[in-house]
Amino acid sequence: MQRASGLMAVSEASRQAYLRGYNISPNKILLTRNGIDTQFFHPIENTDVIRSSLKIPSTDPVIMYSGFFTPRKGLEYLAQAMQEIQPRTWLVLTGKWDQRFQDQFDTLLGSASSRVIYAGFVPDKEMPSYFSMADLYVSSSLLEGFGLPLAEALACETPVVAANAGAVAEVVGPGGVLVPPGDYHALAQAVSELLANPQKRINLGRLGRDHLIENFSNESMLNAYIEAYKRFQKKQPNSI
Repeated sequence: MQRASGLMAVSEASRQAYLRGYNISPNKILLTRNGIDTQFFHPIENTDVIRSSLKIPSTDPVIMYSGFFTPRKGLEYLAQAMQEIQPRTWLVLTGKWDQRFQDQFDTLLGSASSRVIYAGFVPDKEMPSYFSMADLYVSSSLLEGFGLPLAEALACETPVVAANAGAVAEVVGPGGVLVPPGDYHALAQAVSELLANPQKRINLGRLGRDHLIENFSNESMLNAYIEAYKRFQKKQPNSI
């Protein structure tokens, strides 16, 4: 680390983690936030085909989680929260997992397991429709350096309820509601309150997409990388 010309951090939370973990000057760390293709990830008006394929009634609320199924994602808190969320609400999970995870998750869900759909791997081209289908995107993660699915959901104008861990607050901005990590009661309450308020969900979704376009577009990421290259290149004594 000391020999590097500089470091790039994908979030302010990651930047602070570098500062805490290494004896390095703050001037050597440049913020280069991840970018989202907001033309690809955009609101999809008609998601009836997705709902129908998952056998979800058209009037039932849907919350969604996408990503890795590892301990730091805190999915046990999402399972416990599902037991306190209105009984007509469905949870759609996308991603890869093994049967052992599904069995453990079903045990934690209890009677709510009948309202969970394990959609498995979803091709990238279908993800905007999945995000748009969901009334809310939910994250119970205990640690996030960035949180790409959060950003993708927001780009599709899907509001977020998330544990306030790591970079989550930076990514979500005004596009959702944050709760204390590990507090499944607060998670369930925030989900329930937003499901009961459609207009607030619409408002948060629009604010979230605007926030993504302004702060996490591919163009912003490219400009940040160019700036980082220029800055670090100047520090090389033998630069061409």
